Amino acid sequence: MEIKLGQEVQDVISGYKGRVTGLMEYITGCKQALVTPRVDEKGEMRDPHYVDVDRLVIMGEAISLPITAPAGPSAPTPPERHS
Repeated sequence: MEIKLGQEVQDVISGYKGRVTGLMEYITGCKQALVTPRVDEKGEMRDPHYVDVDRLVIMGEAISLPITAPAGPSAPTPPERHS
């Protein structure tokens, strides 16, 4: 089973549920997924948590978001503005 970005997952130990919004792989071979839960009953954001991928089961299809512009360290630098 391969965990992918956007999948709905659940931690089999804690029951924690959410969507995979990030993936991390360490030099030691440990792989973790950043699991982001839905908003709470009041509509407020809840904190995401990293969970070992071996503890996750896939609960639903992956979603994806359209990429409209590059982001991160490889994104183009905005032009300098001079006063």
